[in-house]
Amino acid sequence: MNLVMTVWSGVRAGAFVLAAALLATLLGGAAAQDKSMTIKLATATLNDAQHEWMKRFAAAIDKSTNGRVKAELYPASQLGTIPRMIEGTQLGSIQIWVGPPEFMVGVDQRFELLSVPGLFQNDEQAAKTIADPQFSKAFLAIGANKGLVGASLFMYGPVAFAMRTPLRTLADLRGKKIRVLASPFQTEQIARLGGTGVPLTLGGGFWSLGSSGRYSTPSISSLKVRLASATISGFFTHSTIAAAITLEPASAPL
Repeated sequence: MNLVMTVWSGVRAGAFVLAAALLATLLGGAAAQDKSMTIKLATATLNDAQHEWMKRFAAAIDKSTNGRVKAELYPASQLGTIPRMIEGTQLGSIQIWVGPPEFMVGVDQRFELLSVPGLFQNDEQAAKTIADPQFSKAFLAIGANKGLVGASLFMYGPVAFAMRTPLRTLADLRGKKIRVLASPFQTEQIARLGGTGVPLTLGGGFWSLGSSGRYSTPSISSLKVRLASATISGFFTHSTIAAAITLEPASAPL
């Protein structure tokens, strides 16, 4: 069975303890019978909210199992591309993958639900929605019939656009290639605005943006990403088009 967690920045410590306790329960015998084991946590990013979440989760699982479960962290795609990390998680060679839920549409298309344009009017509404017990229970159960059990939802941040040219009106997106996640919701919204949505990783989007000047990239509006985006692109436009979410499917051996 696998465990799925969707993570946003601003995570409270209690939630890590809860998620770690749930994982410890799913781990079953090893965590409960004084047997030591190691789990692998992987993500495509480095030194961001996703990486920080892994660090805190590792500390929480260590504490909740009295040191019987140790976590090895593999940021920056050390264990492969996003599709390969997801596959590794499904097969059990990786216990937790951290990344946008849109990359999980192959498991169930409903994982892209939270990226619907205009779904949330502001950050406060997004945070309130994902904290709602009924909503979170339903969303985190999406992959249950495929061995994926949800643990938590957290807000990462709003979406923004890193551009080589100014983005002052929607018309400025016409003819542009925009880096998007692997979600029909994202590719369709760009198409309706006259652009072309190209699914790429964040690193792939930055490389394309810097090397050719033909791509723009929706980004997460965090300080580190803003600085990187501004350095490469020259223009960074904050947006309320959607909220950025990070998903962690975690493979838990029984």
